[in-house]
Amino acid sequence: MLEISAVLLSGVPGSRNLRGMVIAAVLATVLGVGMALAEAATPVTEQQTGQEQTPAKAYEGYVIAPGHEELLAQILGQGATLPSTCVFDGGQVEKTALKGTYKCPDGPVVFHLAHPDSAPVGATVTKRFAISLVSGSPPAGLAEAIAANVRAKELQFEWSVPPTPVIPLQPGETGSVAWLALFSGLTAVVLGWLLVRRRRTA
Repeated sequence: MLEISAVLLSGVPGSRNLRGMVIAAVLATVLGVGMALAEAATPVTEQQTGQEQTPAKAYEGYVIAPGHEELLAQILGQGATLPSTCVFDGGQVEKTALKGTYKCPDGPVVFHLAHPDSAPVGATVTKRFAISLVSGSPPAGLAEAIAANVRAKELQFEWSVPPTPVIPLQPGETGSVAWLALFSGLTAVVLGWLLVRRRRTA
């Protein structure tokens, strides 16, 4: 840009001063762009904004909406007849999954139910859930009985998908845009004024 400005003014008598002013204006624009980029790259701290900075909420994928507690208990096996005198001993909803605990002769057994898209290796996958063992030693037939119970009742359940969070611009990002616009506008004004003044004095 500096070379182009110098070529355009090289044929104008007495253009050395004008050329220098144009070059200075161009350098001012470059400086403004550099300041804008530096400001955008600088992280905004709690001291700068006066507010506590909290990280952007991560996308959680499929979640379990409130109000399905009774249905989820039935899906986990509440009231169902299970092998080896095991009985359903309670469940826990963890927003993106649920756990079922079963009281068995050899001790408690815990199964984890998540969305099929989050199925770990070795999980039993149904239409709505991926079932995996968390802890305990399940007696023969228990895992299969739980999976059958899930398949019998899962179609009444639907996973919820929260909206993707919108991350607002940080103050540093909006400030850099303002710096860039300011210096670009000043450069245009200076160049326009110099050209008009040169024509009048020519």
